[in-house]
Amino acid sequence: MPVYNLDDYTRIQIDNNNGYLLPDQVIESIRTLCAEIGYDINTTKDTYINQHNAGHQHTPSVSGEPKQFKPRDNRGPPASRAKPDNWKSKSDFKVSKFAVLDGIQEIESEIRSLINKINDTNRDAKTSEICDKIDDLVSESSDDLAENMNKLFTTIYDIIMSNAAMPETYAMLLSTIYAKYTEYVHDGLVSRIEAYKASFKNIVEIDPNQDYDAFCAFTTQNIARKKASAVFATVSKLNTIPILDATNIQSIIRIMITDVSTSISSKEKQKEVEEATENLITYFTILGELAAPIKAEYMPLFKEITQYKAGEKPGLNARTKFKYMDIVGK
Repeated sequence: MPVYNLDDYTRIQIDNNNGYLLPDQVIESIRTLCAEIGYDINTTKDTYINQHNAGHQHTPSVSGEPKQFKPRDNRGPPASRAKPDNWKSKSDFKVSKFAVLDGIQEIESEIRSLINKINDTNRDAKTSEICDKIDDLVSESSDDLAENMNKLFTTIYDIIMSNAAMPETYAMLLSTIYAKYTEYVHDGLVSRIEAYKASFKNIVEIDPNQDYDAFCAFTTQNIARKKASAVFATVSKLNTIPILDATNIQSIIRIMITDVSTSISSKEKQKEVEEATENLITYFTILGELAAPIKAEYMPLFKEITQYKAGEKPGLNARTKFKYMDIVGK
């Protein structure tokens, strides 16, 4: 961004803006326009005050005498006076310079765009294009390769989990990236799985009438959590990422069921129970028959939950109870 100092402004002022002058033809056109609109000095008052000439006293013209506009042809360098219509002479103004994306940033931007364009129809082609761009990033990076890949994986993961649709497409994309770049993304995925599991704790419902921004953030987090459950369940079904295989997914499901059974007695835990239940249904729906053994294992608990009377378990609202009735009925 250019910076002008006092000398710059003074020079521009003294030089009369580098000698730029209105051509005589323009001055004459202004006179004609003033005459056509009935310009009268007696009814028009100057409102602009030049701060560099604030003490100057304005002398009004004689009544009825038209305002005179005189070209300042005695100012500026000779070249400007010879060619008053030459507006492309040297300028004293400095050109603004804008930041240019480096190679890594440009690749990241292209990958982000490709992920946003992926769908169930073009996923194979787009996944291939995304991997090509990741290869370019690996080639462009040197000592900071690990940092760049970690940053890129964060971007990819966040985009995947921000879209509530297409869990299978995103699961396949995540699986392909993990398989090809395991050494760079493994730790990042592990940390995000742990953060996902921890996100089921301390869920407190927010009243939008009290804090709408917090409510929006709360809703966004719930959507991302359900999307993660859908993607993780699909990856487990595809059996493409070892840290999300059937054993690990069953461990996540067991933790959620245990939390439900211990939290339904607390009114403050009602939203936690509801969120855990909704995500359990996501796992059971996507896994299908693969979830049958663990559903059978916990079926007695599910049936017990459906038999509680209203208010008997403060952490269990009617909406959540009906969800367990659906689980038992299937």
